[in-house]
Amino acid sequence: MIDPLLIRLAMMQGQHAHEHYLALRDIRPSRALARFMPERRASALIVAGEEIPASAVRLLIAGVPGTGKTTVAEFLAGQLGIEHLNFEDSPRYRKPRRPARDRPSVISWGFSPHTDVAVIGDLRAEGYTLIWLDGNRPSSYAAYMNREGWRADMEVAYYGQMQLIVATRVVERLQPILVCPFTPDGTFRPVEDIAAQILLLAYGKE
Repeated sequence: MIDPLLIRLAMMQGQHAHEHYLALRDIRPSRALARFMPERRASALIVAGEEIPASAVRLLIAGVPGTGKTTVAEFLAGQLGIEHLNFEDSPRYRKPRRPARDRPSVISWGFSPHTDVAVIGDLRAEGYTLIWLDGNRPSSYAAYMNREGWRADMEVAYYGQMQLIVATRVVERLQPILVCPFTPDGTFRPVEDIAAQILLLAYGKE
């Protein structure tokens, strides 16, 4: 059963990721991306002066529905020449195919905060960095519903997932790297900017 109070809280909580994005705008990610990815299949990333082999990249892109997880993961994998695994392609209630331990990859997954947290822990133990896309939740709702054809059952699915996110306090428990994919006016940022920010936060050293 959908709890309207939890849903209201869920829609308000995304502001933290949005404020986090605003604080990071001076990084100028578009310019930084050119340094990370000088060619389509770059062999290394230069992040804040540190060389990171592309073969070492392991990213897990998660977040609230409608934030472009698959799009961002596909872009990163394509630019780096590594595998993209969309765990949401796995049949429901079946464990997704796990990546090879010795191969770099980018995973996208709108995992269940109730049943899949143990798998997230296993992936992190294998070296995956957890990225959480969040921010303007009304915009994520609109993007999700537009993708799903504004079907009533998918609206229930959206709010059900948001309720789980709040009720389980999954973001607070997992402490992922927060990235907001939206601009201040609620439109999607360029995917290359989002990708650059992810690489800066995941592999840059202060």
